[in-house]
Amino acid sequence: MAHASLPPPGPLLLTAEGWKKFQFEWENYLEGAELTKKPSRVKTAYFLSFCGTAAQERYKSFTWVQEDDKHDIDKILKKFKEELMPTENRCIERFVFNTWQQQPGEPVAEFVADLLRLASTCQFEKLTPENVNEELILGKLVCGLPDSAVRHRLLEEGNNLTLDKAITIVQCAEQVA
Repeated sequence: MAHASLPPPGPLLLTAEGWKKFQFEWENYLEGAELTKKPSRVKTAYFLSFCGTAAQERYKSFTWVQEDDKHDIDKILKKFKEELMPTENRCIERFVFNTWQQQPGEPVAEFVADLLRLASTCQFEKLTPENVNEELILGKLVCGLPDSAVRHRLLEEGNNLTLDKAITIVQCAEQVA
């Protein structure tokens, strides 16, 4: 049974950050309120009670492969994640990371916490001795371009952008200019 002293999660803000926050709070609530072993229908009822009106309306708009899927908490959470968590674009994430600035008066601890949060989506763990130089040069090229339209074109390439492709795109833009 849920504990009265344990604050419930929510409401779920229908954004990527809102989803991350709600999911973290939801998982902690399930553990703390000893709901992890409860039937999926019970967890679904708790979820729908806590997620807020906007998320309830989004839930009602979902289509389900089978009628019972709408009571399967794992399938519900998967649907919300698919809708709210865009595929991470390594180039954009690294651009945001590399251009992040400490704000005047911001304590260094907050700045570093922001950098750690931003770094978590940059796929730095995929860097190897074989590709680290190319990836770092690519990041510097994207961040260092004075032409924001060309930078935007590179960022649109997303995870398909390589250093060679970026150089080609920039050289084409230089020839046209």
